[in-house]
Amino acid sequence: MSGWQLKLVGIVGLAVSFAAASSGAATSTCDQAARVIDSYYQSLQTGDVVALRELFRGRLAQRRTELLNNPNYSGHLIERFQRVEHQILNCVHAQPDRIQIDVLEALNVDESIQKRFYLQYLDEGSISGITNILLSLADN
Repeated sequence: MSGWQLKLVGIVGLAVSFAAASSGAATSTCDQAARVIDSYYQSLQTGDVVALRELFRGRLAQRRTELLNNPNYSGHLIERFQRVEHQILNCVHAQPDRIQIDVLEALNVDESIQKRFYLQYLDEGSISGITNILLSLADN
């Protein structure tokens, strides 16, 4: 995906995000969710498995336990994600207790992946953590 295509996808994604987050509460929740996603990518880039463990919830946390306990995993994360850039494309309330965030992850100039994150939303108005991550190849 070229630079201008990434910018165009970002502009379209931003427009969709603003439309999806039309109320003040939705915007606040999406802002919180964006901070969680930013923390997730920061943790990947620095190999911070402790922070990742704190971000994951439910079955995702159970499925990632073995990886996060592997002493070599931190180095693998740094090597793989050090130069990865991410851009939030969309934020919606998928269910009463879940926020859905679509993210474009640029691995390099020629390769990108779209990921869909599900974050647990608590009634108190806060985000609990990431409950699931789904992958799909983005159109190039």
